[in-house]
Amino acid sequence: CCVFLCPPLSLVSGGLASVPACCLPKLPLHPAWIASALVLLGIGIGLYVDMTFKCRDATSYWLGTEPLDGTGVWINETVDVPYDTDVWWPSPGDPNYGYKLVNYTKVDLGYSDKMAWSLWPLDYEGTGCFSEGSGTASEQGMGVALLLALGLGPLFVSAVTRLVKACGGGG
Repeated sequence: CCVFLCPPLSLVSGGLASVPACCLPKLPLHPAWIASALVLLGIGIGLYVDMTFKCRDATSYWLGTEPLDGTGVWINETVDVPYDTDVWWPSPGDPNYGYKLVNYTKVDLGYSDKMAWSLWPLDYEGTGCFSEGSGTASEQGMGVALLLALGLGPLFVSAVTRLVKACGGGG
């Protein structure tokens, strides 16, 4: 959300921030205007960095279980077992292919390693952080996009106003 919402929100924010600048050209240069924009931008950046850690944590996934060696009974795969029985199916090429393992002790394999932390949002593409995953931080991503835009838009208007004034325009 942060990646794709930030540019259009920044354009809208900059456009909206330029409206009062037309009527009150000194407003974008006022310290309160700049300070409030910097505060919003700073909060947005802080929340973005926090979100990157949440996204990194979302890259770890459960590896499942497997049978403890030497436990369970191999039976023909055509034999019916109660629906609540844990069944282990071997992979093709396994010597027990065509059979299934029942009454075995499970070993929890734990979780995979987390990917390396990154500030670059597209490094987390395809993970639980993006909307195609669990959307772990999607609400925070939308909030970050809004805060960054609300900070960048007025700062952009201030910079343009200062540039126009420095070039001799705008009185």
